[in-house]
Amino acid sequence: MDYIAQIAAGMSWLDQHRPGWADRVDVSVLDMVACTSCVLGQLDGDYHTAGPDVPTGPRGNYHTPGPDVPTGPRGPRGPEAGWSLAHGFRADCDGFDQTDARVAWGVLTAQWRCAILTRRASGGAEVADLFARLREQDTELERLRAELTKLTAELAERRGRSALSP
Repeated sequence: MDYIAQIAAGMSWLDQHRPGWADRVDVSVLDMVACTSCVLGQLDGDYHTAGPDVPTGPRGNYHTPGPDVPTGPRGPRGPEAGWSLAHGFRADCDGFDQTDARVAWGVLTAQWRCAILTRRASGGAEVADLFARLREQDTELERLRAELTKLTAELAERRGRSALSP
C-alpha cells in the first residue's frame, strides 16, 4: 500500500489553498480516519465541513453525501470520493475487511506524518524532492533490515556452534 503520489498531490493542493499548512498540523494527533484529527480536519475544524474550496458532495464529503450520491461496495460514493482518494485525504479501502481497512488508514496516516515531518525538516522543499528522499530512506531502511537479519542469523549460528563445542 503506497499513497506517496496521492499525498504529493494533496500537499500541492494544500500549498495552493492552505499556505503554511504543514506547520499547523499536529502530527502527534494526526489520524487520517478521524474527521477532526486528519489533515483537513486539523486545518478546517472537521473533514466533513472543510472549507468551500474542498470538492464535496451536496451535504459534505465522502462520509456525508447528499441523497443524489451513488453508493459503492462499502457505502456512499461520489465524485468527491475520487478527489479525496487522489489527494491522499482518504484511504482506498473499499472491499476490505475491517482489519485491512484499519491497516490502510494506518499506512495513510504514517505516510502523511512522514511527509509533513520531512517537509518541516527540509524547510519547505518541493514535494517531488521530499518523496524522492523518502524513497531513498525507504531503500536504505530495507538495506539495513536485510543486513540486520543477516547479522542476527550469523550470531545465532555462532551461538549454536559454541553451545555444541566442549
